[in-house]
Amino acid sequence: MDIRELLLKDVMIMDLKATTKAEAIDEMTQQYYDKGIINDLDLYRSDILKREAESTTGIGEGIAMPHAKDKAVTRATVLFAKSDAGVDFDSLDGQPVHLFFMIAAPEGANDTHLAALAALSSLLINPRPCSCPEASQDTRRRATALRRCPSC
Repeated sequence: MDIRELLLKDVMIMDLKATTKAEAIDEMTQQYYDKGIINDLDLYRSDILKREAESTTGIGEGIAMPHAKDKAVTRATVLFAKSDAGVDFDSLDGQPVHLFFMIAAPEGANDTHLAALAALSSLLINPRPCSCPEASQDTRRRATALRRCPSC
């Protein structure tokens, strides 16, 4: 799966305003709703919160990958959001989250969300070598470079 096909520039939030986990989820799900990626804000938000209740999607190193697969989703999409201040997202390492990848998959999408999770994890945790100057060992820079660099 080429994750760049799911990362839509007009859905990205480059300056997430949220200061709490609940606010971050609200801001990102609202963006999905405003951009027509989901057609039922309450249902999608509820499913994201249910998933978070099972275990946090804050995987560490400043990254969170909240995700849900449900009938509110009109098309598979990954929303990238960046918080300069960081958000307490109950991450596994206890550190604030600066980079969010919210994955939305339509019901019956044959595990699209799992493929997206795997692709993102692979790129962020074990990136392929890249010659672009933005794709350093710094996780934040690497994530930002994903959308722009054809070799990433």
